[in-house]
Amino acid sequence: LERRAARLEAVAQVQRAISETISLDEVYAKIYTAVASVVDSPCFVLLSFDEDVGVFVPEYCINDGEPIDTDTLPRFPPGSGNTTQAFLTHQPNVAARSRAGWSGQVHVTEGRGEVAVVLSAPILHGDRALGVLQAQSYDPLAYDWEDVDLVMLIARQAGTAIMNARAFETERRELERAQLAAAVARAALAASELDQGAKALIAVVAETCPASGMTITVIATDGTRRTAATRGDAPA
Repeated sequence: LERRAARLEAVAQVQRAISETISLDEVYAKIYTAVASVVDSPCFVLLSFDEDVGVFVPEYCINDGEPIDTDTLPRFPPGSGNTTQAFLTHQPNVAARSRAGWSGQVHVTEGRGEVAVVLSAPILHGDRALGVLQAQSYDPLAYDWEDVDLVMLIARQAGTAIMNARAFETERRELERAQLAAAVARAALAASELDQGAKALIAVVAETCPASGMTITVIATDGTRRTAATRGDAPA
């Protein structure tokens, strides 16, 4: 009972940290910290589900305690294995490696040796599954059902934190767009000549959308074109 109370307190502490985090990258890191604080998970992967494309996307991955770049990891559609099972049923599961391989499809990371067991938990927000997190251990006896329950508590909190971070990032992007539109309008209204205004507009856009080169071409009423301003590698 004392051990369980201590582990639940650890879960509560990291859940508070997750809920206070704003950016998605920070949320993912906090989720791993939470899982690693209650179960053995030298390897870990957090997969979101892209509903537009219909694939699982690795968002955060740990190999032997160190985060790795997820851009090189494959995206994959739902199948018949444990990852998909956890996602579709909204229930956690445990898969173990046997002589015949895995008892079900899992997203195994490249650690220092062969991962022996994977605990998959769906990331839930209300009745909606956002993805799956997977704790992975080299010890085939690493996870019992108490571990599964604790990781599931974290996965539910993770769903709320991810949705909050997504909403914050959407709001931030909308604010940036509004600020850019206002800056463009101010630059255009302040210019007394066309070329002067074009240069001012390129300067404003370049601050928000950096590029190796930009150009503004003006089309006259007779259909002729001329370059009013250039920046960087864009030749007139």
